[in-house]
Amino acid sequence: MRRYTSSLRGYVERNAIALLTMAGGVGSVPSAEWLGHHAQRDAIRTSGLWNVNHVGEGVEGDFLQHLSRIVDPSTKVVGGLPAAQPKRRPTLARSSHDGRPAAERLPVGSRPKADDFKTVLDDWLSNAARSGRQYLDVRSGDLHREVGGYPGTNHAMPICCHVMRRAMRPGDQELQAPPKGLGATVVIRYVLPR
Repeated sequence: MRRYTSSLRGYVERNAIALLTMAGGVGSVPSAEWLGHHAQRDAIRTSGLWNVNHVGEGVEGDFLQHLSRIVDPSTKVVGGLPAAQPKRRPTLARSSHDGRPAAERLPVGSRPKADDFKTVLDDWLSNAARSGRQYLDVRSGDLHREVGGYPGTNHAMPICCHVMRRAMRPGDQELQAPPKGLGATVVIRYVLPR
């Protein structure tokens, strides 16, 4: 899958338009009442779409699987798919140090450190690998909530995002990121086992 850090919407738009217009797809048969028949641009009239960016481009091979996972995150598909908008955070975070969730170890009012994020992330990845998963998608906001201090005025989201990116290995993918790159919506897929 192509790395799409600008937006999930852009990824879906690009591939949906390409899919609808390939080989005379749905986009090429607009209704008789469609106002696009009167458009000045020939590409609009012939494609059947107002947005003609990506018309005729290739569709990423696994797009339909990704789309089904986006529309219904409970969809089971062989080979693993991204939970581009995970509905709930992983329930795998148990510290290997003392058995308590990291959030219980963080003193109230203190700011999380890089090691706090790394400990929980490593635990999530280890637990997911032990359960036989092929990958784990981690959202920065979920990781920070588990560690503690988020949301709040003393959050450490930039540190959380940097820790997540430093943990990436060949084959891992950043599936989503906000425009500035550091925020609660960063999603990274970590391939398992590590």
